[in-house]
Amino acid sequence: MKVIVKRKETGYKEIVLNEPTVEDMIKAEKMSNGDRGFEFATCLLSLIAEFDGKRLLPEDIKKLQASVF
Repeated sequence: MKVIVKRKETGYKEIVLNEPTVEDMIKAEKMSNGDRGFEFATCLLSLIAEFDGKRLLPEDIKKLQASVF
């Protein structure tokens, strides 16, 4: 059996992850309605990550490949 993995380029040259503060984590928890799973993670990334100098909405982060992180 042959397995083929197709990958898309993100188009981003630089992704910067700033260290989260407790305040960032509290905001992310509120944004995710108390969820502590993937919803929380995407909300936290929307607060601390910069994609080519810009912040993305959680909805946009969900569309990125997991291999980016």
